[in-house]
Amino acid sequence: MSEFPRQAEAIHAWLRIYLLNWQEGYRPSELELGWIARAMRIAHDGGSLGRIHDCVMAAITHRRPAEPLQPYGLEQFHHDFAAFREAYFSGPAAARI
Repeated sequence: MSEFPRQAEAIHAWLRIYLLNWQEGYRPSELELGWIARAMRIAHDGGSLGRIHDCVMAAITHRRPAEPLQPYGLEQFHHDFAAFREAYFSGPAAARI
């Protein structure tokens, strides 16, 4: 398996954990949400998986951003997560997730 699918799968796993936890009532911190929102915007704009991965890792490690983060809600996360899955897991790869 090439690096691209592995990286996409790792990002997907972390985003799914955040989503499931949030749905269970464990809302991510504002810092985590800011990084997740940034990752989802990058994905939506067709940005690189490397940049998306950096944002997800920043959320996980609670890294402080250089600029203010924007508010982000669960409904938007649902929408963006679905778009991420469509963009990076369409076709045969979709069966693995």
